[in-house]
Amino acid sequence: MREIVLALDVPLFFFITGCVISKHPNISPLKQLFKFILLFFLGVLLIQICLLHISLPKLMKTIFLISADTPKVISVKWSYWFVPMYVIALLYSKTIIQYFKKWFSYFLLAGIPIFYIVTWIINKTVTLNCLGLPVQSFLFYIWLILFGYEVYKFKQKKFWIFIAIGALITTICFYSFVPDLVMQKCKFPVKLPYFALSLISISATMFFARNVKSNFISKIGENAIYYYFSQGIGASIIFNIAKLPIEIWQLKFILCFSINLLITIILGYIFSLIYPKFEKLFIK
Repeated sequence: MREIVLALDVPLFFFITGCVISKHPNISPLKQLFKFILLFFLGVLLIQICLLHISLPKLMKTIFLISADTPKVISVKWSYWFVPMYVIALLYSKTIIQYFKKWFSYFLLAGIPIFYIVTWIINKTVTLNCLGLPVQSFLFYIWLILFGYEVYKFKQKKFWIFIAIGALITTICFYSFVPDLVMQKCKFPVKLPYFALSLISISATMFFARNVKSNFISKIGENAIYYYFSQGIGASIIFNIAKLPIEIWQLKFILCFSINLLITIILGYIFSLIYPKFEKLFIK
């Protein structure tokens, strides 16, 4: 299940970010940065209040994009790596799109996959960092945003079928011919198998894309960051539920999933109401 879930993981979020930039070219990375910092500051502050333990140094870590140090809400802590990666990848990608010639984006779109192919063949991990982030992962997330930006308006269904089939065959080959392949280890830092696996969900999303008429789903999409943070809280709570002595694992799985989903939706909605007021107060 963990391996399968990785096919619907963070890369899809970065790809959709590129699509959003294509549709709304005036999006500001600095506003996104401000929103992330303030939201996680608010979230960590509320968690500390609920746990009756206020720590100023841990709150300062959210302001400087270091971490969300919440030991008893472990999924928020573990998933925080996404925040600085997203902000910096968005900043670089928007700069490339806005200020560089088109050929440079195409060069990166062609060159970055070659980089992952070469590093996989020679079995070498690049240990360089960019603003404290590992280059071997950073390049992948920049590529996803640029890819989403360039292909958002490309509606040819056959193109996405070929991408999906190619990615699926490549992923199956990795599982068949690479002994003891663990996809999670190919995520940190990003390696070629994870690159291929990610293209499956991206191509499927573009193939089945339709205009969503549900106001409920649209509201979640417009406020995705609040639900991302809330899901970290929900996922942390189900660690305790998973310890319940329920022998039928399918029942436990459904129970954990349902509780996580319910907590995510409720808390996400609450954060979407609280955050704008907190932002206005902070600016004042």
